[in-house]
Amino acid sequence: MGKMDKEIERKAQIAKTKRNFKAYYDKYDAQEKQLIELAAQCKKEKRMFDYRQTVETLKYISNGKRTMGKYLYQIELVEILADEAQMGKDFVKLMGEVGQETASIYKNIDVKKTKQITENTRKIANQQATFNDYLQSIAQMQDDTMEDFDAELDKELLDRIDALAGVNKTKNTESKKKTKEASTEVNDELDQMEKEFFSKFE
Repeated sequence: MGKMDKEIERKAQIAKTKRNFKAYYDKYDAQEKQLIELAAQCKKEKRMFDYRQTVETLKYISNGKRTMGKYLYQIELVEILADEAQMGKDFVKLMGEVGQETASIYKNIDVKKTKQITENTRKIANQQATFNDYLQSIAQMQDDTMEDFDAELDKELLDRIDALAGVNKTKNTESKKKTKEASTEVNDELDQMEKEFFSKFE
């Protein structure tokens, strides 16, 4: 297989991996929307057991979506770096030609530098190939390897659920505040009555 054929195969493998990740991402995105609607309905109807089960599933699905999004970003980064690496190789090749022509004048200084740059570029290319292999291997990953859902995304999902369920958070906060104030007032009255009662026996 020639060098050109290997490059075509490498790009085809990256494109295939990207399609796999995109398919996973779209699947998780569709499931996430359905679960958010279901959770909102359960919350609105105060079916707390169903709500709890739905939210737990939602966390798992949303984590899958978030993870696939990260991998898609990495694939795009690989494509960008691959283009930049090729540009770097072309530049090094050009510098090598210039260095050879001017070696007698500059006592091979440019040639030595060019060789070092070429070696560094080769190492970078090898590292990039290793990373490409890693990305291709995780394309076959199973759903049960997803990370636990983080707190920030939890809050985002619950905010979306509350919005669909028609939950008025401001109203709830004011209600809790009034309840707390009323409770404090009652406790103060009870304390006063207790003091007045025991003062009769002093």
